[in-house]
Amino acid sequence: LMGAIEIPLQNGVKFVDGLDGFPAFGVTSEADLKSPYKMILSDHLQDFALIATVRPQSSSGGWVFSVVNSLDTVVQLGLLLEPTAGGDQWNATLYYTDAKKERISQPLASFQVPYGKSWMKMIFKVLPDQVVFYYNCLEAGVVPVKKEPRKLVFDSASTVYIGQAGPVLKQKFEVSRVRGGLGRFFFAVDKNRCSLGELFHALLCYDTIDIEALLCWLIGMVLRHRKTTGALLDIILPLNFYTFTLDHL
Repeated sequence: LMGAIEIPLQNGVKFVDGLDGFPAFGVTSEADLKSPYKMILSDHLQDFALIATVRPQSSSGGWVFSVVNSLDTVVQLGLLLEPTAGGDQWNATLYYTDAKKERISQPLASFQVPYGKSWMKMIFKVLPDQVVFYYNCLEAGVVPVKKEPRKLVFDSASTVYIGQAGPVLKQKFEVSRVRGGLGRFFFAVDKNRCSLGELFHALLCYDTIDIEALLCWLIGMVLRHRKTTGALLDIILPLNFYTFTLDHL
């Protein structure tokens, strides 16, 4: 999240080696990365895909990211990584909550992935009635879901946190995140502008992504610098070096 990760880097954030030599951000529990959601996301999401390439640095796991309501009490959208009871796997849980109706964060789908401290790429494809999960570019599971609400509308004063869920919910996550073409942290696509099938084919093929990611980031940075508004800004918004969004479905 470019608005949250500042240069020079704040305490708890450092550069580390990522996948295939790509630079990455290392985030420790000392970091306090956050940004108003309006600087990063659309007002609502419906059908979308979420991509995270991370390397856990702590055995306790925690929130990889979260979008929390104005009271910092409910995770409206977030990814929580926790070790299983046996300690040999991670539970990767996607949260999806209507903060106007719920007082407790609601899990939408959970999948288990091998435990370890190596780089892993997770993709959650959220559709109207199911969540499809990909692990290291291979489909690893499908869970039927009932999304309530169908369209997730964020609290107007929501905050996006990286590596945590704010001062109340906490559960900080020590993690390394890839920058560059291989790492996309959050991705939402507009089906009127892009074929979902074509997009996922590209996402799952590392060697086809690098130039596209760089161009999207550069365009997004120019738009943000000029404070441009309008349709084009809705198509591409910068999150950070390894993250961008292509609007909601």
